[in-house]
Amino acid sequence: MISRMKKTLRFPLAVLTVCALFLWGLQTVGLTFVKVQGPSMIPSYTDGQVLFVNRLAYGLQGPIIGAYVWIWKAPIVGDVVVVKKPDSGQWVVKRVAAVPGTALQIENHSLVIGSRRVPVDPSQEYWLESCHAVPDGCLFVLGDNLGRSEDSRDWGFVAISDIVGRPFL
Repeated sequence: MISRMKKTLRFPLAVLTVCALFLWGLQTVGLTFVKVQGPSMIPSYTDGQVLFVNRLAYGLQGPIIGAYVWIWKAPIVGDVVVVKKPDSGQWVVKRVAAVPGTALQIENHSLVIGSRRVPVDPSQEYWLESCHAVPDGCLFVLGDNLGRSEDSRDWGFVAISDIVGRPFL
């Protein structure tokens, strides 16, 4: 009787195990989701909205360390990306405002990125005065709601290796 039960349960357990490993691999390497937290991306995305993230949009990431093993496309200005905040590692949704080599300049209490002016407060202005361009391997990201966004103006440049992926849906 016990051997019969083992035979009966063997196939469903094998299928369940294969499905679980497949879903884990898909989430780890290719597809995951993130919940938008706070008003920083209004009007594009709202607080609490759940977005699916394509982790293969810019390259292949290692499943355990998360760093890129192979990059096939760099983010461009205007791309919405999911990044790991440098200070906490938390995943947040932001828009790429500047790519490596883009000139940054402070004029009249505003940050000038190309032809765009972005408001900054005195504490942000202090560290940004020493930055003249986005360094290689980094991005400058901003929230769409500039008045209520914590972004690169607060925590600095984001390493391209800290890009988790690109949201869709």
